[in-house]
Amino acid sequence: GGPFVTYTFYDRSTDRVYMLDGSVFAPDYDKLDLLRQMEVMARTFRTAEEARSAEDRPVASE
Repeated sequence: GGPFVTYTFYDRSTDRVYMLDGSVFAPDYDKLDLLRQMEVMARTFRTAEEARSAEDRPVASE
């Protein structure tokens, strides 16, 4: 038991499914902030192809 998050992503270009599981084990501590950190890590997941593509994009200048 305990708090956890699971995110599933489908990558059409490679026909792969990615599942990211994160759990928090912190007895006697408030777990909400820790669980939110796990969610941020899962939501920022990128495949290798997406990461390479992002490197090729120009950065917007102000």
